[in-house]
Amino acid sequence: MSTPSIPRYTTTAIALHWLLAVGIVATFIVGLYMVGLPLSPLSLKLYNWHKWAGIVILALSAWRLLWRATHRPPDHVPMTRWQRLAARTTHNLLYLLFFAVPLSGWAYSSAAGFPIVVFGVLP
Repeated sequence: MSTPSIPRYTTTAIALHWLLAVGIVATFIVGLYMVGLPLSPLSLKLYNWHKWAGIVILALSAWRLLWRATHRPPDHVPMTRWQRLAARTTHNLLYLLFFAVPLSGWAYSSAAGFPIVVFGVLP
């Protein structure tokens, strides 16, 4: 006798979730550290790493949004109406931040005249 399978996110959705989570936390920590450094080769490397990490996060966010649009997530556990609204609002705000933060960093860097170079290839 087989038991019914529990609905769950796809492996790709789970991988994107954790790649973004680790990337965002690491980039945030590097960002906090680098702003207190004097101008040096280390600070320039950290700024460059921070910028390309932001571009990678932006690309992963786009992939995640496309994946979400084409793959239905599992049903939520039973919740009251206000909990469902809070969950949906929080989720949508996180998606907004996935795009707004890297794009604002890109705009800030471009306005300051510092090009973003990704992996030493893409200006």
